[in-house]
Amino acid sequence: MWNVYDYMNVNNIHNATFADTLPPTFLAQARVLANWHEYNVFTDADPSGIGNIAGQTIIPPILEAFDSILDPTDPTKLFISAISYKPFLSLFNLTGVAVANPQLAGIVDYASAVALELRQSGNDSSEATVRFNFKNGSESQFTTYNWMNTTGDVKVETLYSALSTSMVNGTAQWCSACANTQDRGCAALTLAAQQAYAAALSPINLVGAGFLGAGVTIVVFGLALGALVFLGLLIFRRPAFKQRRFRDAEDHVRAMNGHWCYHSR
Repeated sequence: MWNVYDYMNVNNIHNATFADTLPPTFLAQARVLANWHEYNVFTDADPSGIGNIAGQTIIPPILEAFDSILDPTDPTKLFISAISYKPFLSLFNLTGVAVANPQLAGIVDYASAVALELRQSGNDSSEATVRFNFKNGSESQFTTYNWMNTTGDVKVETLYSALSTSMVNGTAQWCSACANTQDRGCAALTLAAQQAYAAALSPINLVGAGFLGAGVTIVVFGLALGALVFLGLLIFRRPAFKQRRFRDAEDHVRAMNGHWCYHSR
């Protein structure tokens, strides 16, 4: 349904002949059907459900950005992520925005933007709050919306607690959530896991048997760790503010480029 609406909408904007021949109600009808279809595909009643995968993958960079902004030693004051319409729908669902504001339960217009405004009046970061602002397409200004089943701003710690349990953080989690063993690095992870498993089950001679207890553990751990480091899925670095770490750079690129797993219902 999205493809039908998108074709009609783009041609209505850029093709005068198409726009003149399109019956007056058809585009609005297609938009209503596309809103219903896309919202029900890219949301889920369960926060950890596969329908929310588009929103689950952008939670880690959002929460890490909050950490950076709240860290007095970090110069970061602004974080920008470019996304398609799908994460908007999942994020509206995960944060309760669409429930509190049903008009947002649909496809966003071109150039739409969500501004999560981090507000802190004192030095205690645990008292910081987040305000949800949204501008749909070419609207002249942002509008503040209620979210997270409450009115007004939400404490940042409340947001962490609510969203961190459903986020997808890393390629391995993405592969598992999407039941994918072939694409976007999943094949390499599957192979590494199989090799580690095979190494653990390989027969050993009498001499090797004496080192079974510690040896197998070290080999399996080393193979798994080496595979993750080689694939760029494990990075050793200084932990972020409050010792929280939500994502790595490779996974941020994956989320920003809209690599969601698709499913049908």
